[in-house]
Amino acid sequence: MKERKRVDLRYFACMMALSVTLTVSGCTEPSRRTTAGEVVDAETLKAFVEGAKEYLEGLTTLKQTSKVREVFTSEGEWKSGSLFLSILLDNGTFLLHGGDQRIENQYLIDIEDDRGKKIIREILAAAEREGDFVEYYWDDPSVDGDEGPRLAYAVGYVSGLSGNMLTLVGGYHQDLSDVISAHPESERPEVTAGEVKDRETLHDFVKAASRIYRQAIMSDDETEITHVENAFRTEGGFWKSGPVYVFVVTSDGIVHLDGAEPAREGSNVSDLIDVHGVNILEELVRAASSHGGYAEHFWDEPTVGSGNGAGAHQTTYVEGFKLPNQDLLWIVGSGIHLPGGDVDRN
Repeated sequence: MKERKRVDLRYFACMMALSVTLTVSGCTEPSRRTTAGEVVDAETLKAFVEGAKEYLEGLTTLKQTSKVREVFTSEGEWKSGSLFLSILLDNGTFLLHGGDQRIENQYLIDIEDDRGKKIIREILAAAEREGDFVEYYWDDPSVDGDEGPRLAYAVGYVSGLSGNMLTLVGGYHQDLSDVISAHPESERPEVTAGEVKDRETLHDFVKAASRIYRQAIMSDDETEITHVENAFRTEGGFWKSGPVYVFVVTSDGIVHLDGAEPAREGSNVSDLIDVHGVNILEELVRAASSHGGYAEHFWDEPTVGSGNGAGAHQTTYVEGFKLPNQDLLWIVGSGIHLPGGDVDRN
């Protein structure tokens, strides 16, 4: 799983943006910060990244960080066109990426620019110097004759949530999705998503997903949870097949993982009601609180239509667990639309 890959710099530039993604939302507003749209030179680039560092270090709870991905993948204060932020671990892994989630969990310590510079190593070294610029060369194919130097600014910061030292980077990138490598293969469960056919196989599938997710989120290796979440999002893999996928939500309603629609991650589903008035979160909490259980509700699944506009009846199995010194219940689950399941609750 730890295999490191050597990739063209065109890949790197795409990651430069990752550095802002771990943080934001819920922090006391500091003095006015330089926004992504205001970056025009080295001075404003540094001010932009240093402002993001201040913001990130102020986040101390899971609730505060839960909407980070949603915020930093949207045009606004922290992202403007080809400029955004990135967060790296000290082994050269991109922990979060504001431009493309598929880049997360990539090991790029030996990536080189067009002149052979080990750019990731340079970035990590710049962060260790308490913040510094890194110049690199990358031929932008969208601009004729654009072979000049580009600039990144990197700085280390201490996560207010975990206390770990991370590297924050701000720079420019393009869409380089064609060079994204495959994620390392994950553990194969006894029952895969493609093998879920009934309540029993659904039960076994979620049991395995819950165990793996809990181990990852409690691991001291911060790449573990990223790796597991990416595996859960991969269509055709062990953990996602059509309408069968894994989701993770906490009892306060925050969606931490949605294997089908990652854009939902960070949203609050506390008030999500099905067509028959059932509060879906309350059903999931009830089932998960009893050491795992089934919940019945209606859900609009694009691949399974009910034909009556009311969504399709879904049987969901969930497992729950709590982290040390936390009251929040973490709920890992998956659902299945069983034949003949469209029942009338009225």
